[in-house]
Amino acid sequence: YYVGKDPRRIEHHFQTVARDTHFMGAVLSAAMSAIDVALWDILGQSVGLPVYQLLGGKTRDKVKVFANISGDTPQARAESAQAEVAAGYLSLRTQPFLPDFEQKTPTQVIGDAVDIVAAIRDAVGYGIDLGLEIHRNLRPEEAITLAHELAPFRILYYEDPLAPESNEALEIVARNINLPIATGERFYNIYQFKDLVDRRIVSLIRPDPSLAGGYTQCKKIAGMAEAAFVGIFPHLMGSPVNIAAFVQFDA
Repeated sequence: YYVGKDPRRIEHHFQTVARDTHFMGAVLSAAMSAIDVALWDILGQSVGLPVYQLLGGKTRDKVKVFANISGDTPQARAESAQAEVAAGYLSLRTQPFLPDFEQKTPTQVIGDAVDIVAAIRDAVGYGIDLGLEIHRNLRPEEAITLAHELAPFRILYYEDPLAPESNEALEIVARNINLPIATGERFYNIYQFKDLVDRRIVSLIRPDPSLAGGYTQCKKIAGMAEAAFVGIFPHLMGSPVNIAAFVQFDA
């Protein structure tokens, strides 16, 4: 489709391909996202401007990032957290599970998670942001119980407590906890985000420009979230090209 077309007609191309495709899914959306980012880059080069200027101009001079912390014991996590804070990071993220947690009982998993988070907070205090990446590993009842146990530790976000296929299940969790839920890194179209936002299931959405429709769709997703007072926390994973694209969007 794209060969021979005017690369500057970005919205037109996205709408045409999206509407003419009968079986839209994550793989095709990722391909369209990559092309969309490339088209914006072509447009920027043609007018001598960075993409962030074309998207409305920068809103910040620095992009805030977090450090992932790891370790096989709560103490190791605490030491990792201290090292990252010493390196200058003000925001941390960890998956609050120990090795082989899949072989443990829910009670053991929840106990380990509390020990990990408590050790990190003891090490770095409460002046550092701390987010938890659950990686879709819990059932609703487990996610609710764990969130209640972690409430005293000032958690910035509770990311992907459940698999993303059921907003109904996620809503059950959201209505029964006080931690801010973040999700969306696996979503590949604007309509998936709209349902989350309309139902106010989450506090933060995580669109990935390399999956959720490039800049063309992610800017719309961000505006939709803004109108509902839902925060946006873009997802980044992958290549140096992805990093460069992400920074333009996050600016």
